[in-house]
Amino acid sequence: GPDAADYVTPQQQLVIFKLYEKLCRGIQVRKHGLTGKPRTRFLSCDENMTRLFWRSDAQSAQDSADGVLRVSLGFGSKQDSDREFMLHEIKEVCDDLSTVVMQRSLAKGYVVRRDNVRGVFAPGIVSVILADRTVDFEVELDDWEVLYHAFKILVHFYQNIKPKLATRAV
Repeated sequence: GPDAADYVTPQQQLVIFKLYEKLCRGIQVRKHGLTGKPRTRFLSCDENMTRLFWRSDAQSAQDSADGVLRVSLGFGSKQDSDREFMLHEIKEVCDDLSTVVMQRSLAKGYVVRRDNVRGVFAPGIVSVILADRTVDFEVELDDWEVLYHAFKILVHFYQNIKPKLATRAV
């Protein structure tokens, strides 16, 4: 909302704006899951940057951004709702291999573990922790920097600042 700009620094606003620009164009990612090999997907958002989604091709991602609904009829196939989440639902974001999904990918050899002064580091990994699941992506390092830092800013905003704004408005 209009109050949000009062609670994030100009630098944080710039990071979030860069994220919005990248997501509007679509970011190519490798989506890691609980089964199968990681798959190339296109990460995008709606025009209000409230909903994040990934699709198998750039056009499908654009259709989702435009509000085009698709129905999947295949047995055991995922619905579009399984391939998206609301940004305010993010509980935490990490860039290591700590999630069950990334531990599986590490064991299968889909990602490479590296260590640095912080501990385990996996270049280009962004794991989004939601209440009921994790969503794990591998991205190019220039996209990683924006995704990771913008998600961290948004988590802080939605968990710490937004609730205070809501109680103040009552």
